[in-house]
Amino acid sequence: MLIELDLNINNTEALLHHCLDFQPRSGDPREDSRLADALEALASAIKDSMDNITSRNLTWLGLSGVTTALSWIFYYKALKAGDVATVALIDKGSVVVAMLLAGLVLREIITLRMIAGAGLIVAGLLVIAKKP
Repeated sequence: MLIELDLNINNTEALLHHCLDFQPRSGDPREDSRLADALEALASAIKDSMDNITSRNLTWLGLSGVTTALSWIFYYKALKAGDVATVALIDKGSVVVAMLLAGLVLREIITLRMIAGAGLIVAGLLVIAKKP
């Protein structure tokens, strides 16, 4: 099971503390057992992830947070300045940009199915953007 968390150290310690201390009491022993197992798995994943954090991980996490914040700021600035329908169209085009960057920067394999999907997205954007 893979669990990914994006928490700061205080939140992580608090979550870990609650996962280990919480005793489920729903009245159904099977449900209590399942919840206890899930909390134990979550606690284990938190401990493992805390052990594997490097300065490079923290750098990328920080950059991710900054770029996400900037993305939202510019998105709302665009909504304020422009037509909502146009801004939404440009936003949906980001999927195609992400696919291109995945191939060019990350050297991910772009399949024919992905190219067809990107083509359909672009075609849909052009149809919607066409003014009557």
